[in-house]
Amino acid sequence: MAIIRTLFFFVGLLPAFALAQGLALPAGAETPRLSVVADPGADYRMALRYFAGEGVAPDNARGLEYLRKAAEAGHAEAQFNLGNYLNMFQADYAGAAHWWRLAGRQDHPAALFNLAELLAAELVPAQAGESAASYYQRAAALGFVADAPPPAAELKVPPAEPKMAAVSAPPTVVEAPVNPPPEPERISAQPVPPAGDPATAAWLAAPVDAATIQVFASISQTETRAVARRHPWQRELALLTFERDGQRWYALLYGRFADVAAARRAMPELPAALRAGKPWSRRLGDVRAQTQMTLQALPGKR
Repeated sequence: MAIIRTLFFFVGLLPAFALAQGLALPAGAETPRLSVVADPGADYRMALRYFAGEGVAPDNARGLEYLRKAAEAGHAEAQFNLGNYLNMFQADYAGAAHWWRLAGRQDHPAALFNLAELLAAELVPAQAGESAASYYQRAAALGFVADAPPPAAELKVPPAEPKMAAVSAPPTVVEAPVNPPPEPERISAQPVPPAGDPATAAWLAAPVDAATIQVFASISQTETRAVARRHPWQRELALLTFERDGQRWYALLYGRFADVAAARRAMPELPAALRAGKPWSRRLGDVRAQTQMTLQALPGKR
């Protein structure tokens, strides 16, 4: 089961996660607004700007205010991403299902898929006349493809507590405007593993074509480590630190696999709340090619 997020994921649905996945922010300068005239599209764009600190001081609480306002006014992407936030960071499955149902009524394919994932995992009860199978079918009919890299309209929302730099990953969930990260330059040389940490050395010595699953990313190391402690895991974890556009990011990696295909087959092993955040498989060679990268093995809670 794999919920799609377009979060906190990015860039997964909110700021940190969104940017980590390559969030595309709206162009043009707007004045911060809480308009008395309903304009859900403008409210949604303002949410992205507050999450990203684009032309305004970064303010996650304000971004969530705009996101909820746009969702309540019927904006499908806002509804979808608000559902992603509730699912990923508050484990509020009923709340996530509520917003995904509303977005699904507007034929939002990722919302339909995420809702199917919640129902299939029995995290929420089915309402009259609905089933996971029917939502999977509707999502597919609308062009949704599971286990693909995060689409160009994906957003990841990190939790509101850590201070974000500038506005996924969600079962597997899709979110709002986020472009997949650029393909890093392929490398052939192996990094030299540190002598004192065999677990970390194993990550650094893995073949370049080996793969892992990135399940979460944030500019907050505290939050990333908290996600690692919060869930049970079947495989080893690693904390990836890297630089992107002058900003330091922290990503949580799950497992080492022979190749990307093997990593994708292991997606159902992830905790349901993280599958909803649209995790994605990556070559370890590409992971290690990132700017100012460090990699540290983490103790997994099994």
